[in-house]
Amino acid sequence: MDVIRSSQNAIFKSLRRLIEHGRERRAQRTIVLEGVHLVQSLQRSGGEILQYIVREDKADDAEILHWTQGRHQLFSHARLADLSALDNPPTLLALARLPTPSTQASKHAILLDRIQDPGNLGTLLRSAAAAGIAQVQLGPGCTDAWSLRCLRAGMGAHFQLALHNRSDLSAAADGGRQLAVTCLENAQSLYQADLSTPTLWVFGNEGEGVSHELLVRADLRLRIDMAAGTESLNVAAAATVCLFEQRRQEELLSRAAVKD
Repeated sequence: MDVIRSSQNAIFKSLRRLIEHGRERRAQRTIVLEGVHLVQSLQRSGGEILQYIVREDKADDAEILHWTQGRHQLFSHARLADLSALDNPPTLLALARLPTPSTQASKHAILLDRIQDPGNLGTLLRSAAAAGIAQVQLGPGCTDAWSLRCLRAGMGAHFQLALHNRSDLSAAADGGRQLAVTCLENAQSLYQADLSTPTLWVFGNEGEGVSHELLVRADLRLRIDMAAGTESLNVAAAATVCLFEQRRQEELLSRAAVKD
């Protein structure tokens, strides 16, 4: 099998465009997965792999050949290094069909308001999946959830969630669930709030927080109590604290119901 070694190769250029441009991913409805873990995560979710990219030194690897079933293209180490931000390029990339998000209703959901850092977004999605959240709506101004960096930070969580991109957050906030935001002013402690009812969580921009439009509509304005002299938490860390406090409260109610 031929090995792609030139940066002028049409397949290499097409792959680079998919990696670098969310517009291209949306147009082709195709994403790029980097590394074995993400490929396995997509496969477990029932997602569709279109093609594999294999590093040339793994051309005879029995496990990789079993996965790819001949649906792979060999790339040189140098060309894979050009595509990856990792110090050591992965042995495997995969082109996959962009997942179609479920529209099934869920008890709790998340609205994301202008989250701009892909590492923050991926970490937040990982926490959301671990906390049992099913749906996430990303408003205009959010970084692309399907970039390589965001996918790496999510560690497969993307494929456990229904991710709705470019959502109208104002319309989504009219869904009949209590709207909960984190803020510092006129807020009650997270640990004193009733989080057991259906909730739409809103997590906002790293620097500006939740937009005024959503803030004024909030049913719950919540603060996370912190040590003196501390101003704020990273948005992904704040979301993790909130979601797992909600999970803790629900588990307490569930145990109490079993005892009754």
